[in-house]
Amino acid sequence: MPGDVDRVVFASFLGVAMCVSALPVIAKTLSDMGFLHRPVGQLILTAGMVDDTVAWFLLSLVTALATAGLTAGHVGLALASPAVFLVLACTVGRMAVRAVLRRTARSAEPGATVAAVVVMVLLSAAGAHALHQEPLFGAFVCGLVISSTGELAPNRLAALRTVVMAVFAPVFFAAGLRMDLTGLADPVVLGAAFLLLFVAVLGKFLGAYAGARLSRRSRWEALALGAGLNARGVVEVVIGDGGAAAGRAHHGDVHRHRADRGGHLADGAADPDAGDEARRGHR
Repeated sequence: MPGDVDRVVFASFLGVAMCVSALPVIAKTLSDMGFLHRPVGQLILTAGMVDDTVAWFLLSLVTALATAGLTAGHVGLALASPAVFLVLACTVGRMAVRAVLRRTARSAEPGATVAAVVVMVLLSAAGAHALHQEPLFGAFVCGLVISSTGELAPNRLAALRTVVMAVFAPVFFAAGLRMDLTGLADPVVLGAAFLLLFVAVLGKFLGAYAGARLSRRSRWEALALGAGLNARGVVEVVIGDGGAAAGRAHHGDVHRHRADRGGHLADGAADPDAGDEARRGHR
């Protein structure tokens, strides 16, 4: 890790990235095992949704810490922005979504429903981006709102699900994210990665198990909750990518400050390794 990287910010980004769960992976696994509509399956999904919602709040806070510093104003803005978005989505947004889905349900063809869902998810992502949140957070909240209305028949989105899983998901992994795995060739980095993964899996498993037991759930339900919430996926990578972007923005601010003081901005811009170090550091 470069010397100019704040260890608290670095550790915070890692903590947020490791605390989220991959809801699509959880849902697919539960569906394949026949547990999706059972109480334990619904409990795992609900806990995962709450877990991810809290993670997005933490990401806003850590991003503010990385780019603007930990002040009362920045912390308040970082927490208020996603809160306002959630309130609007659960009130005005929910009413609008219900009205749209009821209208599209009148059509015998599912195409109208598919188009409406795609437009609503894109608008929600754009709204989150306008509030300086990750667009994925807006899409995630929109999905929760759509499912909470009870107006959508899952079979009407079968065509969209096929396109997303067969086309968009591979493209997203291949082109939408910037992951440099060459650092794992270093035995020290590889060992640290395995240690981090072990701590993350063990911590989430024990936390979920303890929470379930304190809620007077059976031992088997607690084990299922701990295992189910350990599903990892694209959300962690998105958060890591956000951390890299925040690191680049922070280093850009530092370089501009040096330029104003007559520093060596040209030297920093001419050295591509500086950006790579920042990106690796914040990941």
